[in-house]
Amino acid sequence: MPANNSNRLRHGGPYDRGSADKYYKRPASPHYFRGSTHQSKRIEEEDMTPEQVVDYHYGYDSTEAHDSVANKANTRYVDGSDI
Repeated sequence: MPANNSNRLRHGGPYDRGSADKYYKRPASPHYFRGSTHQSKRIEEEDMTPEQVVDYHYGYDSTEAHDSVANKANTRYVDGSDI
């Protein structure tokens, strides 16, 4: 898991975005947001540090952040499918 500091685990950060992409069945595409998700500048992989790319992939490959039983019970994906 990324180092335990608020910048690396924050909403909109690389780990969070990787986790969200996996949860919503989107293909892996490393990125993060400088501030609030979708409310601030999106930073693409070519402008990320190697550590940020690793954090993104860790979030994508981990089921921890967005994969709870409560979330699964109420999830419908953008393509209309259930879990």
